[in-house]
Amino acid sequence: MLDTFLQLCLRHTRPEFPRQAFFAATGQVFNALHAYFENALKETTTTSLKPLRNLKSVLCSVIDRAVPSVIFFWSIEDSESLTLFFEQVLDRLLIPIVPAFLVVSERDLAYLHHADRVGSSKSGSAASADGYVDRRVGILVLLQSALAQIQSSLFLTVKPAAANSGSAVLMARAYGDFWVLLLSLILAILRHLRGILEDDSETSIKPRSYRIKRLAIKDTLWYLSSAVHFLFELENGVRCKIVQMNDDTECRWRPRVTLLKDVIQGISLELVLYQDRKRAAEFTASRNQIGTEERETDSGGRKYVVLDDLEYRMLLRLAERLLLGTTEESR
Repeated sequence: MLDTFLQLCLRHTRPEFPRQAFFAATGQVFNALHAYFENALKETTTTSLKPLRNLKSVLCSVIDRAVPSVIFFWSIEDSESLTLFFEQVLDRLLIPIVPAFLVVSERDLAYLHHADRVGSSKSGSAASADGYVDRRVGILVLLQSALAQIQSSLFLTVKPAAANSGSAVLMARAYGDFWVLLLSLILAILRHLRGILEDDSETSIKPRSYRIKRLAIKDTLWYLSSAVHFLFELENGVRCKIVQMNDDTECRWRPRVTLLKDVIQGISLELVLYQDRKRAAEFTASRNQIGTEERETDSGGRKYVVLDDLEYRMLLRLAERLLLGTTEESR
């Protein structure tokens, strides 16, 4: 599979190149890489980040070889090649990585809690936290490296290709397509964050399991926030490049960018305003010494976990940056 992909990359400039076969091979490679990623996380715990490092190296190499081929197709015929490639990267690789932070957090916290209990009651137990490695760091590095590699390969390839074709509009469209990818991933992360913050404390979850989940949410919030801040830096750089080109052409990505920004802004406001209302209600209740049962002020809609001060500051900083960013260049 990988051999076929590499052979096709080497032949992309030849006449009558089988582009459908190339994109089929690219999709299969991305599927295989994601399967390898899932297998690397199946172990309850691990003492090495080597599988994730190997995956990062292979993934960056695949991206580095695929982007020039895609740009070559795109610059010659002004086709949908670049959009299709970004959709493959997003749907088959990047978005499926996002839930891994919570999955690994819950799994590892449960394992460490069990190892601590067994270790304290029975020496020499097989369950041990010795040598534990936090794989979430490797997941974050994998996500950041993939995006940085796409940006680097795109920027190094698209300008010469657009210059050869004599069309500055092509370069603007390429940056616009990458802009859509970044905003789409930010939106996917925010939707995932909104989902894990939904309050299920009134369900049948056992108290210990719920405490582990709350700790996992706290950790996951930090990793997801870090990922969004990184994406925001890339998004800001792409937006600046488009502004510098002073391109007023009505491009196909403009309506989608506007829609993505509006939805991102809406979710950010929803999460922050809910926390503000709950924190204000908690403060008023503590002063008036009202019971918890009488402090519920929500009248339907979503209910979220009430964040502590540290979590609230992380969420507030994230929303502040997103809201300030989404108000610029929205048209």
